[in-house]
Amino acid sequence: MTTVASLPRRRVWPLRNKPLLWTAAIFAWHAIGQSKTLHAQTNPPRPITVAARLKPLVVLAGTWKTDGQRYATEYSKAGRDTSLLHNDCWGSGVFFACDQIVDGKSTALIVFSPGDKPGAFHNYAIPSAGGPAGLGLLTIADTTWVWGPALGDTSGTRWNTTNVFTTPTTIRYRVQFSHDGRNWTTMSEGNERKLHD
Repeated sequence: MTTVASLPRRRVWPLRNKPLLWTAAIFAWHAIGQSKTLHAQTNPPRPITVAARLKPLVVLAGTWKTDGQRYATEYSKAGRDTSLLHNDCWGSGVFFACDQIVDGKSTALIVFSPGDKPGAFHNYAIPSAGGPAGLGLLTIADTTWVWGPALGDTSGTRWNTTNVFTTPTTIRYRVQFSHDGRNWTTMSEGNERKLHD
């Protein structure tokens, strides 16, 4: 049986040394924080290298401010639609991926791969909360980008987002749903403006 008397004695730091240790710890913590801040200020965003077919997607990288209107539907409440979206993106081989951070919270990892035709891209949304990845198809025609369901998906409610690039850093968006693939109801629409890469 172990008793207090049989436990090894710990070395006790003299009280006069504790302020020095605290001062050293605070100085080190502050210095590390300053070096991170200086490092972030002196390093520009890293360039994104991707396969030629994926180059149009690079414009998604960066921080975007959303300002729009939501309408009362069975899937949405009426109100203002605002958010700050940061797409932390990178490329690897024939893949392009973005960690979508909405209002400071990572919400999904979107992975793109080339589709069967020029301007078509498969996209897989992996939710940060878990669950199955959503499969979609992005079709780009000039300045119009349509995010829709995968080809051949006719089950249940379909979702469609249309982005029209009015300039390289501004988008007019519209989010819709349909139960039959013919009649579409608008849930929200508005503008997105790129703040920085």
